[in-house]
Amino acid sequence: VSEPLGRAADAVLAAVAALPNATLDATRLFGTREGAACPLHGGWRNVFTTAADATFSAASKRGDADVGNVVDATKGVITNVITFKKPDRAVDQLRVTIRAKAQPTSNRVRLTFAYATVRFAKRFLGLFKEIKIPVPAVAFTRILFALQRVFLFCLRKPKRTPPEPPFFDVLYLDEDTRVQRTGDGNVFVQRRIDPAVVGF
Repeated sequence: VSEPLGRAADAVLAAVAALPNATLDATRLFGTREGAACPLHGGWRNVFTTAADATFSAASKRGDADVGNVVDATKGVITNVITFKKPDRAVDQLRVTIRAKAQPTSNRVRLTFAYATVRFAKRFLGLFKEIKIPVPAVAFTRILFALQRVFLFCLRKPKRTPPEPPFFDVLYLDEDTRVQRTGDGNVFVQRRIDPAVVGF
């Protein structure tokens, strides 16, 4: 990261830290029949993030891309969307469908990754315009850690702590702007947009 870019990122993070905390109604009605009235409901576009896997640039090998998500608070589903812009791209768009559940008395939303949908620029193998790929669930991760604990016991090594299921905390939310921090510590700043613009 260049020094000017690093300073700009530090300035954004300082501005985020100065924002008032989101009120506890940020996730109200999430996952209910009245979910359309939830403040999180709708389309969002990334304008800043510290997450490397959600950062794209025309100067990078991956090329530029629009990154955002659509929150369906009625169904309790979040769809992350990456729409690629590189002219010679093999993939037009990647969508990751996530089941989400708001935690009571907090602004934390827990996530269970369901599947990813890959939409190709040209038909894959001349047959498929898009394919769906299951994403390993938390239960699968727990099985892996259980096997690892058995392996470590046999080697008489201390067992590791299983990873916490993924989540994000809403730090700030108004009619146009949303700021959240993931369980990995990454910060996302997003602007509200029409869900149709996200790329569906």
